Amino acid sequence: MGYLSMAVTGTGMLVFTWSTVVLLGGFLDKLDTVDFWSVTVITFVQTRVFDVFLKGNISNIGYSFTRLGEAALYIGLTRKDRYRLCSVTGMVRLLVFTVLLCPLFALSMFGLFVSPWISLWRLLRTINGQGYRPLEETDNLKPALLMLYSLALLQGVLFYYWVVSKFEEKRLVKRVAEAYEIDEEDEARVEPVSNYLHAIRAACENDPSFARGRNFVTYAVDLMESNSPANYIHGARILDTIIRQINSNIDRSVGKSQETLIANMIGSSSSSDTIKTLVRMLDTKNPDDQETWFCVMRIVAYFAKEISLDKIMNGIRSISSLLEYQGDATREHEVFCAAMKILSELAKDEGNLKHMSNTDGITKKIVTVIIKDHYEDASHADWLSIARPGMQLINRVVSASSKSNNARHVSEILDVSGGITTLKNMLNCPKCKGDENLHKWVIQVLTQVIISAMSSKQDQYLRNNNDYQDVKEIFTKWLVLRFLHGSGKKSFRKLAGESLAKLSLTNDTTPINWILNTENRVADSLATILVQAKKTQYRKSAAEILEHLCNHYNPADTTTTDLFTNLKEAMVREIPKVLKRLIPGADSEYEDSFSYGYGWSYSYYVEEKEALAALCATVNDKVIIKSPDDPDRRKLDEEAAKICSDINKQEPLSFDRLLDEGRKEVHKLKNWKRDSGFSSSDDDDDDSDN
Repeated sequence: MGYLSMAVTGTGMLVFTWSTVVLLGGFLDKLDTVDFWSVTVITFVQTRVFDVFLKGNISNIGYSFTRLGEAALYIGLTRKDRYRLCSVTGMVRLLVFTVLLCPLFALSMFGLFVSPWISLWRLLRTINGQGYRPLEETDNLKPALLMLYSLALLQGVLFYYWVVSKFEEKRLVKRVAEAYEIDEEDEARVEPVSNYLHAIRAACENDPSFARGRNFVTYAVDLMESNSPANYIHGARILDTIIRQINSNIDRSVGKSQETLIANMIGSSSSSDTIKTLVRMLDTKNPDDQETWFCVMRIVAYFAKEISLDKIMNGIRSISSLLEYQGDATREHEVFCAAMKILSELAKDEGNLKHMSNTDGITKKIVTVIIKDHYEDASHADWLSIARPGMQLINRVVSASSKSNNARHVSEILDVSGGITTLKNMLNCPKCKGDENLHKWVIQVLTQVIISAMSSKQDQYLRNNNDYQDVKEIFTKWLVLRFLHGSGKKSFRKLAGESLAKLSLTNDTTPINWILNTENRVADSLATILVQAKKTQYRKSAAEILEHLCNHYNPADTTTTDLFTNLKEAMVREIPKVLKRLIPGADSEYEDSFSYGYGWSYSYYVEEKEALAALCATVNDKVIIKSPDDPDRRKLDEEAAKICSDINKQEPLSFDRLLDEGRKEVHKLKNWKRDSGFSSSDDDDDDSDN
């Protein structure tokens, strides 16, 4: 289009120069009347060519026509109370308007359409020699006219081609809309596409190289960087349209290039002000332009990974305000999903996560959204799309918090009516259990809530909270059963053991009684895991749970005698086997398990040794009476002597002394691990529960 405009303008200059300098200047007295007026009209039309194509005033044609019509109505339809006064002057003005202005306007506006036909007509007449004097009397007049009419005709052909090309613009807009999956009835999205094509065409008419390096993305960014609110809105809508196409993955090659370009232009530090503005626009309770607000929300969700909350004042407040959306109920789900996506992306950055963990009310907002429209069978999948990232967020925020902030986040969860009950329902929901990650996060959050409540003064105030106490008991017993009889994925049984070990580390005897009351002979089952389980993590968790249970052993308390009898019997029976694992060479089968299988990990090996040593020490100090006359003490000393004999120790040692040697060995391993820089990692990928 730019080159066409230049061609029309160039031929117009030639026509104007030829007609004024050559014909009107050199042959004025030799032109007949028809040619004179034809040349005059063609020359007059060229002034419009320069105005339109050189100054870019093409769009003014329609505006001028509209204003001319308004002027005609004003002249012809005078007010009734001024009819007599204006009748004469009005008639004069109307006469001038009709006779003079209308023809001039028509010639100026539509002369380029008429000029080529005049040129064609006069060109044919000139070629046939009709109406001219003999050649010797006219000198070069005929060749001059042929040249003029030929140039004017060429200009007309180019102009008509340019006009036809303009009519293709609507079809091009339609094709672009189809490519970006824009509904043709959605004027809010189609209009920016039309404006983009019009802007490119208008600029190219002045500079054909203008379009080089420019595309839909650059146009959107330019609009968003302008100071015009209208331009900003158009830019946001275009960017949202492009992002939707990228997410649809229709043409991955095109989408990838656009994705890279958007990331470089918007996500770059030089364009950080654009992201800041977008984030601040979210903090609007009742936006005037809902559709633009939704566009901004989707754009922020796309660029969430580029956002640094420390650089945006009140950024987390603006983003978390999405969780308080109270607009169109049919779009609530879309808003909440976008909010969870943005917050989840932000939480992947340590700086943002710290910022979020220090923010008051964010946990409460997330829990409120999760329970706002509690799931039903028909909408469970939609509800999961909010609950899944929500539980992950709560878990990460609470885990990353300091002790004081942790207590605050837990308090926010408990303050939400039905919050703790919802967590319990999610734990038992068959469909939620099918989502492994969600199930894991629910366990971790419940563990964090109960542990934080128990370690603070909150637990005392919650004793009369029946919902909390019921959930606490149900969850504790659920963990016991899951750890003792877990099946399926190892991660759940492992997590249940770790959570139960944390919950049993308490001064309150109530959770201890719940554990021992879960089923008959719980201590026997834990002891079996301790000495027979192949997985290091299972043995370590069992040792920690038993240690915490033994810390509460009190033979003087007759109310718990029955519960702790089985615990003491199990410990007296199995603790010699545990002690053997602390002594080098005493349990070759145990040592070989680390050399030949079951997921060797030196860090877990040392951690298990520490847990076993702590259990042995607790049993020795809390459960077994120190008196040598005690039958259980004598039995343990006899077992210690057998261990000494098995490892060819010259002098048999008592249980106490052999335990001291075992603890020294563990201390050596612990120091070597620290000096070697070992760190804990998953011990293996075996999914069995043995």
